[in-house]
Amino acid sequence: MNATARLFTLVGILTTGACSEGDNSCVGPDAAWLEDPNSMQTAHRAVNTIQLNIDAVPHWNGQAVSWQALAEYLRISGTMNPQPLTLFRPTAEAPCAEVVRIRLLMTRELQCAEHLACGEGPEWSNVPDQRGFEI
Repeated sequence: MNATARLFTLVGILTTGACSEGDNSCVGPDAAWLEDPNSMQTAHRAVNTIQLNIDAVPHWNGQAVSWQALAEYLRISGTMNPQPLTLFRPTAEAPCAEVVRIRLLMTRELQCAEHLACGEGPEWSNVPDQRGFEI
């Protein structure tokens, strides 16, 4: 590879960040997460919302929180009975590494598949805001 080709390769790596075009980690949530907001599992449940924007600061029910606080809130939510539904709403500009980090935290602390406790995506935008717990 000549020097020009190496330079373009390096520039490409630096400008694409952690998520390359072939990386599907930021495409969508885990397949075990709830897909249908109209399912019976979502009826009459408290709903917590996590938002993530380009600034990579997580928001819990509209309030900016630290990563440590977010992990603690998810841990607490995972112990509640009934367990609240937690919706993740990353913007398109949210950094991929932090999107993946939140998905992993949610999956671990909420046991998403087992408790049908996690949702993500535009189809969840009409779910009523029935706040679980405030900070």
